[in-house]
Amino acid sequence: MTHEQNNEVAAQTGSEDVAVSELLAVLSQRSATYTLLSRLYRQEIDQALLDELHGMLYPAKTGDDNLDTGYLFIATFLSNLWSGSLQDLKIDFARCFLGHGVDSYSAAYPYESVYTSPKRLMMQHARDEVLALYRAQGIEKTPDWKEGEDSLALELQFERILGDRTIEALLAGDQAKAEALLQAQFDFQRDHLISWVPLLVRDMKRFAETKLYLGLAYLTEGFLQTDYQFLKDLVFEHEGA
Repeated sequence: MTHEQNNEVAAQTGSEDVAVSELLAVLSQRSATYTLLSRLYRQEIDQALLDELHGMLYPAKTGDDNLDTGYLFIATFLSNLWSGSLQDLKIDFARCFLGHGVDSYSAAYPYESVYTSPKRLMMQHARDEVLALYRAQGIEKTPDWKEGEDSLALELQFERILGDRTIEALLAGDQAKAEALLQAQFDFQRDHLISWVPLLVRDMKRFAETKLYLGLAYLTEGFLQTDYQFLKDLVFEHEGA
């Protein structure tokens, strides 16, 4: 191999290393976002989480209008905290996600079955589908999870787990496993999250009264849209390779 060929191979290898490093950084950031979103949908905000949110920095211009609106609303709420803010958030959580129990339209119930079954009932076909997908990946719901398997919090957590496994596969140099995991995440986004979450956030915008939960609706919508496109680009890029 000539000196010029050696330089070309070294340049290509270096470029690949940079690409993997950049991908790892993006995957790590999206994992953190999935973790936070899952926590916000799972249960009320406590003081520790409120303090954590207050200490975070929120981007002003991401390139996505929904993300920008979501971050702005959340930052605005957090910049105007008062002694009753935590109580306001508890009330708004109940208003948004628990409703008053009169019918299935009185809140933004965060379960896929509610938005994909004809009578808006829980524990329907969507729950069975996602449960099968969790088990296919060797994931079982832990005893402390009391929600249905098709709760948004658990579906977001599932994407986070697969994302973390992708990072591990890339660090181990297992490209085939990483690509399979990216495909699984894209499929889950396409077949589940993207199919019903836009309907949920539409209802959240109706019921939320605090800027934090209104911001969460926009943030969720924007993040899932951009993440879906991110995964789609990666999956089709690997298919064409």
